[in-house]
Amino acid sequence: GFEKLVERVTVLCSNLPLGLSVMGSSLRRKKEDDWESILRRLENSLNRDIDGVLRVGYNSLHKDDQFLFLLIACFLNYQDDDRVKAMLGDSNLDVRLGLKTLAYKSLIQISPEGTISMHKLLQQVAREAVQIQEPTKRQILIDIDGIRNALETDSVSTNVMGISLD
Repeated sequence: GFEKLVERVTVLCSNLPLGLSVMGSSLRRKKEDDWESILRRLENSLNRDIDGVLRVGYNSLHKDDQFLFLLIACFLNYQDDDRVKAMLGDSNLDVRLGLKTLAYKSLIQISPEGTISMHKLLQQVAREAVQIQEPTKRQILIDIDGIRNALETDSVSTNVMGISLD
């Protein structure tokens, strides 16, 4: 029944207030089979309404916190916060403040043991943000065609911080 569907919504949105709000608005007054269809679609792709709402949180960040968000989404999800601070210690990022900001805005969670986690919907928002950057200025390369093109044409930005084939 609806209880199981509500559990799926909660898991899908990872208790993100913005995501839950959009989902609540989308599902209000709908029949059970409509819920099922909508949830199946969301589990396979990011709904534009949710994307827009979640992007608001990303867009409101300082550019350094945006970059930290992208790094976590593409490379550092489920890593220990002390390890992330050490790995990025030589960068110009204030990682400690950035992690606090991302957690406060519900864009990441940090467990009592210090493990950083980001929900898959937010990771998808981050990957889309990387993809819309101008290819020659990307600091993160995540798509196979973009990586191949950058290497074959020798157009890799000198600012590339990482390449992910995940």
